[in-house]
Parts: sequence; C-alpha cells; structure tokens
Amino acid sequence: MVQAIAQSCDVYFYELASRMDVDDIHATAEKYGLTDRTGVDLPQEKRTRIPSRAWKRKAVPKDPKWYAGETISVGIGQGAVGTTPIGLARFYALLATRGKLLTPHLFYGFRGDQGNELDPAPVASPKDTPLDPKHWSVLDEGLFEVVRSGTAQRSALKEIAMAGKTGTAQVAKFVDRAHYLRQAKHLKDHALFAGYAPHEKPQIAFAVVVENAGFGADMAAPIAQKLVRYWFIDRLKNPLPPPRGRMVDPFAPVPEVAE
Repeated sequence: MVQAIAQSCDVYFYELASRMDVDDIHATAEKYGLTDRTGVDLPQEKRTRIPSRAWKRKAVPKDPKWYAGETISVGIGQGAVGTTPIGLARFYALLATRGKLLTPHLFYGFRGDQGNELDPAPVASPKDTPLDPKHWSVLDEGLFEVVRSGTAQRSALKEIAMAGKTGTAQVAKFVDRAHYLRQAKHLKDHALFAGYAPHEKPQIAFAVVVENAGFGADMAAPIAQKLVRYWFIDRLKNPLPPPRGRMVDPFAPVPEVAE
C-alpha cells in the first residue's frame, strides 16, 4: 500500500475497492468527518460527497441499483465522489494530528470601538476521532513517500519534509487521451495536491486545487511547495507587516533560552 500511495497506482486501489462494500467505505468516511460540513465561517458550505447505496437511491431514482463497478470508481476517488477543498484540507489535518477533527475558521477576532487591539475569537475545540496507529503509520509513510520518491518528488524541499498526495479530479467524460486533448479548456481535469508539513511534527495542512490544469504532480504540487517554503522559511525571514493593532502569530518561533 505504501508504494501504491507513493506511485498513485490505480490498479491497486481498483483491486482493493473490489473487495469492499461501498456502504463500509461511506461509514468509514463518515466516522472521520469526511461526509460532514467542516463548519468553516463561510456561508453556503457544501458537504463532501462519499456515495452509498442510500445516497444513490435518493440521487438517481431512475436507476437506484448500486453496481460493483461504481465501487471501483469510488476506490480511486472518482465516480460520484465529490470533495470541497477545505474538506480535503481538514481531512489531511486529521491525518497530521492522528485523529483530531478540527473546525477551520477565517475570522480572527474583534476590534473594540475605543482602541485598535484585536481580541481573538474563540475557536471550537477539536473532536477526537482516534486512528488505529497501525493504519495511521501506513498512511503517513505512503504520503511521505509521495514527496520523497513518488509522484510529487520534483516538488520536494530540502529544508522541509512534506507529506501529501497528488490527485486528478475528472470534469468530463472522455474516450481516450486523444479525445481528452481535444476537450475544451473548461472540460479538462482539475489538478490536486493535499498534505501536511513538516512530516515529523506537522504544523500546517493544506489542499491545493488548480482548475482545469491537468495532473496534480505537474500543477498543484509545485504550488504547495511554494506555500510550504513561504510558511516555514520566507515568512520568518521577511514577515508581513501586521494589520492595524496587535495580531499574535500562533506559529511564531519560540526564542531559545540560554541555560
């Protein structure tokens, strides 16, 4: 499985999915928060969609039967699977924290009428959804190998070890590569790369989606590399000026105390 993740081997996951039931896949996704809204403070957030037999009966009443081939498509994240970028990022944050389901937020805090000081807004407590250490270690090793030796190795950083997964989200059906190349730009696949960094002690999780750009390794992973480089290297060398008033950087480096 480690090498299947690292090399993005569809055949491995076809075979794996063929041995599973789609309702079990859905139940596992539900257990780890992948079917819920993240609760981010933005309006009209959509749910991530991991299909099940019940979902198909409701969504496709003219053909409600679930076919074995559909489970195989779900096994590689295609078919009726649909994820939001922020839902994907939260799932990788869960992997990075070994089971903490976080609530992402954009609103930082409140500013009083009398001064410029910012009072941070309360943050929802994470929900613990423990991962089996044996399962987690395989996933973590596979995601690390994606960047070290697999599909995203060209986007590896010497200074910061990343873990992540390249992906391609199909937009429209096509027959073969020649047919795909003739597709209009807006029908080309979306490029994805999601992960966390640093690998050993993660501080950030991310999901990069480049619309109609093709392969995740070519387009999305290099953007993630720049994001990680900025956060851990460039940001600390040349920090952005703070907004009006004081804003505490929760990831600011802790000064060393001389003994």
